Amino acid sequence: TYGIHVKSSNSSGIKNNTCYDNGGTYTPLTGVQIWTEQWESGSYTGWTAGTGWSVYTDPTFAHSPTHAAEMTNATNPALTYTSVNVTGYTNLTISAWVITDATNMNNSDVLYGEYSFNGTAWTQFFYLQNDHATYANYSVTGVTPTSTTLYVRFRGTCNASEYWIVDDIVVTGDETAPASNAGAGIFVESGTGTNVQNNIFNAK
Repeated sequence: TYGIHVKSSNSSGIKNNTCYDNGGTYTPLTGVQIWTEQWESGSYTGWTAGTGWSVYTDPTFAHSPTHAAEMTNATNPALTYTSVNVTGYTNLTISAWVITDATNMNNSDVLYGEYSFNGTAWTQFFYLQNDHATYANYSVTGVTPTSTTLYVRFRGTCNASEYWIVDDIVVTGDETAPASNAGAGIFVESGTGTNVQNNIFNAK
């Protein structure tokens, strides 16, 4: 909005006006979904998958809708995504849903969820052992980016006939743009010879 909007004029005079509370305000958004992954394409496009990781297509074990990532019969392979663009966001939340498909997993069967901003230094946001027969959400909040790119990875260990399953990864954040006033002033949309003098605008 504008204090004065001249849509079309010729040789108009806009003089000696005072406008109060014209315009509007912009408030940065919070909790914006920046990125999510459900593997519904059936592939690991954009991911680097170590030995043992594959896309699980059994909807019985997907959190939603029908696909998930699974890892089996391997020792510490990583599934890594390296290009979540977090430019313009802070206070990140990173979350994932996890379940197991087995009944005999033990303390040697582990899964890590980790994140990084350079692909070298990793921070753990969850660590699991043993059977987890029901889906649960694991997350970290209040993460401040140290670069514009977020890396996410999962790595684990389990035996044959044992499965770690990960689904519905979500990254959210708060916009970093400052609150501001918007639209206060004069807008001459079309006109010739318009004379604008001595106007006062008090924006919100």
